[in-house]
Amino acid sequence: MDGVGPGSARTTGTRPRPGAARPRPDGTPWPRGTAPRSRALRSRVLPSLLLAALLAGCTGVPTPSPLPPGERGVNGVMVGVDDTGLPDHADGGGWVAAIPAEHLDALLDRAARDDWRPPVTHLPYVRLHLDEATVGSWGGEVAAVDARGRFTIGRDESGEPPVTGAAIVCRLVDGTEGAITRGCDEVTLPERGTLRATWGEAGFHVGLLSG
Repeated sequence: MDGVGPGSARTTGTRPRPGAARPRPDGTPWPRGTAPRSRALRSRVLPSLLLAALLAGCTGVPTPSPLPPGERGVNGVMVGVDDTGLPDHADGGGWVAAIPAEHLDALLDRAARDDWRPPVTHLPYVRLHLDEATVGSWGGEVAAVDARGRFTIGRDESGEPPVTGAAIVCRLVDGTEGAITRGCDEVTLPERGTLRATWGEAGFHVGLLSG
């Protein structure tokens, strides 16, 4: 038949699958499991593997380090919780404030707007301007959160006694007019230990890991 012969494009009975390996130079098929990947397939697979590796490196959450023997304080880690199923990630930057629980009413009064004062149940979502001077006037302390979400509280170097026992821990982030809270939680702080603080759809929460 015309058009059918060694030089015709119609000589192959079936078209190769996209991404399938070319035959060996002698025309015979590759042994099972030894065929090289096609360039098109590699161009799709390799970027996906690289992206997965990068995401794994960016979303890792560090574990709070234990304190050296004899040293007091609480090491913590700030974690962003994704409620859509993505991995948790370190929530770095900003600050954390620890305030004696006896000042809870003063904090909620400061968060009041117009005729509405947030109830205690709203504490994980409470938002208010809170500067270091105000926290200090309540006998509390403010600690920086590093890029990997790590911080230490209860190790005040100013000479004032650190916050221990019943306390309110608040997450502080930059706002247009200074630091604002992004939720608070009630917790009993030990003299030494570790904790994990989380922020997500359920608000801000603190849980002790040790101490």
